[in-house]
Amino acid sequence: MFYNKSLILLMIFTFCFHVFAQSQKKYGTWKVERYTDNKGYLTILPNNKFSFYEKTADSESLSEGNWTLQNNLLILNSVMPKTCLYVSHFSLLCPEMMERIKKKIVTTKDNCRPKIETKFFIEFFNEKFLMKKNSLIYLNQRDADCENKQKIFKIYR
Repeated sequence: MFYNKSLILLMIFTFCFHVFAQSQKKYGTWKVERYTDNKGYLTILPNNKFSFYEKTADSESLSEGNWTLQNNLLILNSVMPKTCLYVSHFSLLCPEMMERIKKKIVTTKDNCRPKIETKFFIEFFNEKFLMKKNSLIYLNQRDADCENKQKIFKIYR
């Protein structure tokens, strides 16, 4: 009888530990490589918030927002900051798309001029990532003009 109770307790403990370990995999910080010379970090917090920070040789980018999880699909949406910053998108745009939007400079507030011209707000708008072991696979939605021209991001722990 004692042996059966011990076995049942061991099985329950093992199951609980496995569930806890699986839940911890989604939280934490991932390294993000979008450019060859960048250092980026995406942090997923247990309270359904995220933060993103990236630094290149000549600029700095940041974002904060909310995340949801549907099965293994992580979906990120930014919350606009109160400060005035230039807005860029997490998805790197192909040259054709860049030419289309160059004429319209977007900022986090209407009619503002950022004090620091090398600091950007990165907008995540329903950005989807597939969670696989210790990496995130970015599932960017491609524009027809950009098909097969966008760089594959490296996102890992």
